[in-house]
Amino acid sequence: MKFPFQISCEVQARSIQPRLFIFVLRALLTVLSIPSFAATWTITDLGTLGGTFSEAHGINNLGQIVGFSGTKGDHAQHAFRYKNGAMIDLSNSAVAVNSAIDINETGQIVGYTAAFGGDRLLPFLYQDGVMTTLNVLSGRAWSINDAGAVVGEALIGPNSETRAFLYKGSAIKELGTLGGATSGATAINNDGQIVGVSALHGDSNSHAFLYVKDRMIDLGTLGGSYSSAFGINDKGEIVGESAMKDNNASHAFLYSGNRMRDIGTLGGSIARAFAINNAGQVVGISNIPTDSRTRAFLYSDGAMIDLNSLPSVKKAGWFLSNAFAINSAGQIVGSGNINGFEHAFLLTP
Repeated sequence: MKFPFQISCEVQARSIQPRLFIFVLRALLTVLSIPSFAATWTITDLGTLGGTFSEAHGINNLGQIVGFSGTKGDHAQHAFRYKNGAMIDLSNSAVAVNSAIDINETGQIVGYTAAFGGDRLLPFLYQDGVMTTLNVLSGRAWSINDAGAVVGEALIGPNSETRAFLYKGSAIKELGTLGGATSGATAINNDGQIVGVSALHGDSNSHAFLYVKDRMIDLGTLGGSYSSAFGINDKGEIVGESAMKDNNASHAFLYSGNRMRDIGTLGGSIARAFAINNAGQVVGISNIPTDSRTRAFLYSDGAMIDLNSLPSVKKAGWFLSNAFAINSAGQIVGSGNINGFEHAFLLTP
């Protein structure tokens, strides 16, 4: 025999079970939808080449990192490669000033150098322990793909204007402009698609471009007069910065499907996206309304976060000011302030 309160409890339990299932399902879906930046992160100080400062600008999928650092006494700035926990000086001269900007999967490195401490910057390709400067009047190399194709900017226009270039094999190809006098290429993916910025006709405005099949395509803006592309992944997704309407602010953008999309800021008036990996994760810099300093950000799963908000970053005492690159594992490199000095960092999820 069942007493009335037992029957009541059984009915109530049966009615709770579906609601409990729905609650658990919703909780599970919430967990599954938490952005990837909610993972636990480890931050590593890459140190210096003996000086007080360093910056990391590129990382490949093997975790090899490149950038630049002050030498002892900050008497020079040298390119470095960070591998297996050690920073290696790549400079071609003790007194040279140079910077490594990108590294591909085979370990080829590009950047720029002022030969023998001079003022004239030259793009370089570093491979097999040798830094080779490209045969131009002046310029910088910004990116290299896995096939060894290099892009950048150099004084190679008909009247020695700065123009975007592609270096492949042993030849330098000028990529032209969107109608203005100058242009510069900032990134190349493994399909050979190139992005950058070019002046328009009249040279008063500049727009981001995509160069594909020997044609430079204007990507437009988010409403203002200026835009620039800084990164492209192997899916052809492009990131950069664009002025907003009235040119009173600039926001980071993501360009895909023939459309430039505003991915916002950290609340301030400035944001610039530098790189995107094949998973669609974006890194760059932005500011907040109460602080004009730039802050490193990660944009993932439709949300932008200040990397300074990560518990591991706070605990270690860092202020991350720049995020320049991200690899397929989600590792991020850039620069930040630690103990009063600007150092290169590696942030690993």
